[in-house]
Amino acid sequence: MFIADSPIDPATAADLDLFGAASVQHLLNTPATPVGQAAIFAWLLQAAPPAVVTTRQEAVRELGPQVDFREEVGARGREVGPAQRHYERFAAWAESAPWLITQPLLLWLARLLPLLNLGLGIAAWFWGQENGALYLALGVSLAISVFLSLTAGRRAGETIGQVEAQQDVFAAYADIFDHLAAQPFSAPELRRLQAQLAVDSPNSGDKSGAIPRPLRAGLQMRRLQRLMPFAGIRHWLLFFPIEVVTLWDFHLLWMLERWQVRAGKYVRGWLTALGELEALIALATLHYDHPFWSFPAVEVGQNSSSPLVEATNLAHPLLPPARAVGNDVKVGPSGSFLLITGSNMSGKSTLLRAIGVNCVLAQMGAPVCGDMLRLPPLRVMSSMRVQDSLSQGVSFFMAELRGLKTVVD
Repeated sequence: MFIADSPIDPATAADLDLFGAASVQHLLNTPATPVGQAAIFAWLLQAAPPAVVTTRQEAVRELGPQVDFREEVGARGREVGPAQRHYERFAAWAESAPWLITQPLLLWLARLLPLLNLGLGIAAWFWGQENGALYLALGVSLAISVFLSLTAGRRAGETIGQVEAQQDVFAAYADIFDHLAAQPFSAPELRRLQAQLAVDSPNSGDKSGAIPRPLRAGLQMRRLQRLMPFAGIRHWLLFFPIEVVTLWDFHLLWMLERWQVRAGKYVRGWLTALGELEALIALATLHYDHPFWSFPAVEVGQNSSSPLVEATNLAHPLLPPARAVGNDVKVGPSGSFLLITGSNMSGKSTLLRAIGVNCVLAQMGAPVCGDMLRLPPLRVMSSMRVQDSLSQGVSFFMAELRGLKTVVD
């Protein structure tokens, strides 16, 4: 028995049509955000422990009848749009160490210079003709501002641009987070993921820091979204004079870094929770669309004389019900094997793929296309679609031997 301690290899994934057109991934293609799609991808390749499978099945059963909730999550995810492809860059910034707030001298200089520019400007307007030194002082102050804008200000602007490029997704993610947080769940796995969207932060309590309040993902994303109009001012035609006088980028970056210190380290956890919730919703959609499929039993510590895999009326989940042929299957016990023989085009490969694909679905927490499936934690491997290689000097026969050797090893 192969314990599921490593991901499915690419050859097996290709044999079982796990990815691509008309694949298992396509069958489960309801997540609208990249984190949800990434979760489905990971779950297909990496089998979950039996305890995790059980908690996912319970969550899938609860989500199955909640059609409106599932469709609402999908609709809000699609509102994120194509900009969501670059969410990883935003997550990387959120987790990175802040820069400006660790430079107290530069920060206070950026705060005092605009006040000095304003005060000297007013003084020069009213009393400059009487005292020419005011113009000189204003010129020096503005020169220092220009120097800061062209040096440290460039770094501040680059960081702001990195965050601003993701501004279209902030409000959409906030809507999804709020929608998920407001849904009453009873399944432990759903409540666990929901709790990740409202973490207790030591930085979110009262002034003494003694009473931490939950740091809610939706609220924090909305706070970040409210800063984005200030970033839009940077695209005005006459922004450079505004930057010189006010050192605008420094103040905006300070506010962004305050958010980063407060909530940044939780962003990836929020996105991970969203991805796993979307993956569960995808499995729930599969469960709802195929009510006659059954939930398998992934068991530990089976009797050595019992079959490793036992199924009743097991069919290929990618075939239409009218064409899918169910079979009763027993694989094992250890030391034995199942020999399938028959004429060409009689369905031998389809049956093998049906066993493999349903074992993959079972170990990710999904229902399977059959009346019953029982199996232990196992690793799925296959050698079906063998391809020779002229460039590597590998014949079809040798490629087939290599594939079989991998399975045997």
